[in-house]
Amino acid sequence: MKIRKPSFIYMNKLFIIMVAGLMFSCNSTSNKSEMYVDITSAESFFRIADKITAGFEITENEWNELFKTQGYRKNIEESFDEKGEFVRKAMDLAYNPSRAAERDSLTSISVEEIVSDWGALLLHVMLNNFIDTKENQTAVKKQLYTINGAKLMADAEKRLKNFLVNPVDSLIAPIPIDIICMEPDALSYPGRIVWDANLFRKQSEEDKVNTLAHEMFHAYRRYFTDKSKAKGLIQLLHLWQNEGIADQIDKKSLSDLSSQFKRLGLPDSYVDEYNEIYDKTPQTLRELEKLTLSFLHGDIDEKKYNSSLDGFIYFGGHPNAYYMSTVIKNAGYEKEMIGTFTSPVKFVELYNKSIAPEDAFGSEFMKYLKKQEGEYLID
Repeated sequence: MKIRKPSFIYMNKLFIIMVAGLMFSCNSTSNKSEMYVDITSAESFFRIADKITAGFEITENEWNELFKTQGYRKNIEESFDEKGEFVRKAMDLAYNPSRAAERDSLTSISVEEIVSDWGALLLHVMLNNFIDTKENQTAVKKQLYTINGAKLMADAEKRLKNFLVNPVDSLIAPIPIDIICMEPDALSYPGRIVWDANLFRKQSEEDKVNTLAHEMFHAYRRYFTDKSKAKGLIQLLHLWQNEGIADQIDKKSLSDLSSQFKRLGLPDSYVDEYNEIYDKTPQTLRELEKLTLSFLHGDIDEKKYNSSLDGFIYFGGHPNAYYMSTVIKNAGYEKEMIGTFTSPVKFVELYNKSIAPEDAFGSEFMKYLKKQEGEYLID
């Protein structure tokens, strides 16, 4: 069967951790917790893993049933068609006693040797996570039934309210979570979060609450903005504002992202590249203004302009967005930033107020930005 290469968005999430999103909670004995968290996929994973360890051959029907569970189905649909094949291979390598030599050979390969091969890297990351899951299987399984999902949701709501001015409580909606076994990550998809069980075990309660609040912020903001109407420049700044404010919820410093790279076993070069993009944000913003003025002056057409804007999205927008929101916060405008969380124009205006006048966006750029924002906001 031919494997379709994963989308650029998925590769960003795997290799660069855009951090877009995480979530958690687990099924407890509480009915309310069960509303928020589904552990069916993780339970199905362990049933098959136990059979592999015992030497039984897994039928195609059993594999199909695993990947029909909600968590795996969502993960595969939102990433790439044959993601399940990687799960199957990594499971068999990790749990099959007869493949110990092959497993040891694969895990001995350094990440640097395969970092340019997305398939080999995904298998390497997933295999190492499954080995760790196996070694800690009792603890991983136990937490599936002891985590209070309702409390996590309530704590995340409290955290989120610190980043909303006069919140509309009815719009703060819990986001359902599926616990599965995959690479050590938690991925945010429309309407759901898919979260690795072993990562969930390792994370502190504070980290879980903060990352859940991060995702709930994105969901809340969607009630006030219409991304489908955000075109060109406003679309880029919509992303930067959205991620910039959300990252203030769950990140205390730039190094918070580095821990996610380390978790995936990625080389230090990923951290270095991310940090470099963060540090060069002022230069990136000057290039954005220069490009926009070239379009406004007729030097490039709209198609070329809009396609060029895509090149300003690095690591899901996080490094540039976090730089801008941190500059605004450090200048004492955090309250104003939170209070105008739906307006990319206000976000840029606050950034302009937070830096030296000679580094701020000029009037022509701002005039065009304000014009673009008109159809974007929901009345």
